[in-house]
Amino acid sequence: MAAWRVGLAHFREGAIVAADALPETLALAAVGAQSDSRWPEVRGQLLASPWFDPGAAPEGIAEIRSVAQVGSFRGFGGLFLETASLVASTGQHFLVNSNGECWLLTADLFGATFSPGIHRRIRNG
Repeated sequence: MAAWRVGLAHFREGAIVAADALPETLALAAVGAQSDSRWPEVRGQLLASPWFDPGAAPEGIAEIRSVAQVGSFRGFGGLFLETASLVASTGQHFLVNSNGECWLLTADLFGATFSPGIHRRIRNG
């Protein structure tokens, strides 16, 4: 759960399942939920939206903020040899194509990750 909370978005579903085995107060604390929350409701909202913030006040306008910057040029420490030529949503994930390679991008409120080993070279023609 801690790895998910510090930005490893691909651990999201496993972390939520792991929280089910914890006492309710510990599960709520682990996801940063409000102290008066109930785990079944928080769990449902976490599963419904990768952008749900369990620590936010229930009323009010959600704050728009950047949680991660992804997809930078390899020369500056990123993954890509060139700018991504295509980004497509698959629902809760994104496919990113750059220089003929396709990557799976998982992003949520806590961060974003490219899954290693998912990319494959795309041949032209």
